[in-house]
Amino acid sequence: MLKNNKGQSILEILIAGGIALLAISAGSMLFFGSQATFLDQKNYLTGSGLASECIEASKAIFNRDWNELIAGDHGLFYNSTFKSWSYASSSSDTTGIFTRVATVSTIASSTKDLKCTVSWSIDPDRPQKVDMYYRFSNWMGLYGDWYNPRTLGAIDLGA
Repeated sequence: MLKNNKGQSILEILIAGGIALLAISAGSMLFFGSQATFLDQKNYLTGSGLASECIEASKAIFNRDWNELIAGDHGLFYNSTFKSWSYASSSSDTTGIFTRVATVSTIASSTKDLKCTVSWSIDPDRPQKVDMYYRFSNWMGLYGDWYNPRTLGAIDLGA
């Protein structure tokens, strides 16, 4: 049997302190990491909303006039007087930390693609972005004049 127990209490206190320090540091990393994840999720939802607004605004522009869907990069502008959307003169628009770009490209004479990109960056080493896509078709140009339809034939099916 060992009769020399000097220093055993100090060793136990050091080990207990080390375990407590590890538990506290792991808990604080978990707490602050979840806050960063929450902020990332909030920014992603805000960016998705701005990209969805970009698509809906472009649909409104398309419904007003097909020829307003001009190929290129555009920002969006809401005119509160006329309550209508239009493409801004700049190639992007900014809302807080978010930058939105509506890119219109012509696929064929009656088809255009839209790519709405919303980007932001809180950390310079980790830029974030959301992309949404939509395809427009000038179906009235494809199938004729719907304001003056023609009847090609008729049939009487009876009662």
